[in-house]
Amino acid sequence: MERTFLLVGTDMAVSQALGKVRDSFTAKKVSGLRIVSELDYGKIVSESTVEEILERDGDIACVLTGMSSKPENSDAEITAWRMALEYDIPYGVYADTEGMVAGRPWFPKQLKEDVSFVFVINEEEATLAKQHFPKAKIIISGDVRIDD
Repeated sequence: MERTFLLVGTDMAVSQALGKVRDSFTAKKVSGLRIVSELDYGKIVSESTVEEILERDGDIACVLTGMSSKPENSDAEITAWRMALEYDIPYGVYADTEGMVAGRPWFPKQLKEDVSFVFVINEEEATLAKQHFPKAKIIISGDVRIDD
């Protein structure tokens, strides 16, 4: 049975990072895993496209998103979180910059509280993440764009 891993990101840096994640999984040819990505490298990701993927692809293993730096660019990421919570799908965030986990107030607090996992760049961000994402497993990944 094939499971889907959904990646959603609007900002350039997070799109590049999640693109590396996608490419790594694709190169490893992980059996039974399909990667679907909506990464727009600085352009706005379509909220309706994310909704369609989550409604159509019945067996989604997890959702990983960025947290856009501008409220007007974050609708698709917030939609991915909201629908993942609704469908009981683990969801998480790749936080690629310092201060990100403590900021971005346009991401609803109730959705932050149910985030399953957070990738952060260092120990300081891990400490902050524990305060803002109380149920999440915190993973110090560094910046995957430059740290292999």
